[in-house]
Amino acid sequence: MKNKTATQICSIAMFCSFFLPVFHWHGFEMSGLNYILSDHLPSYKYFLLSIPFSAVFLFWGARDGKYLFGRKILSWMPLVSLISISIARITDGSYEHDFYDKENPFMTMDFGFWLLLFFSLVLVLVKNEKKEIFQSFVE
Repeated sequence: MKNKTATQICSIAMFCSFFLPVFHWHGFEMSGLNYILSDHLPSYKYFLLSIPFSAVFLFWGARDGKYLFGRKILSWMPLVSLISISIARITDGSYEHDFYDKENPFMTMDFGFWLLLFFSLVLVLVKNEKKEIFQSFVE
């Protein structure tokens, strides 16, 4: 499989996973969009916006090889935002608002989160196609 195809598949999968249930919050399954639109959550929730935007930019950039912000930056943005939101949720200190009975914070992350984490990690590992500088001459 070509790197362009892998990038496009991972970016589509990331974009679709964003709309699956990502977090549990007080018994509600919240997708990434619901999490962002909620008025009751801290402002670090806006880091999640980098996921659909970078997925769209990576998808369109993979077609012609011209990325808006650079492929490395766009491929690292979803992974960094997921990790930073996870750390912020775990170290928030207000467990009575986020978790029931001080349960494990990883139990509040739903399958959409794990899919996003998986596809963003795969996107980071997919290398950009390099142009060969030296050509071999076969005589």
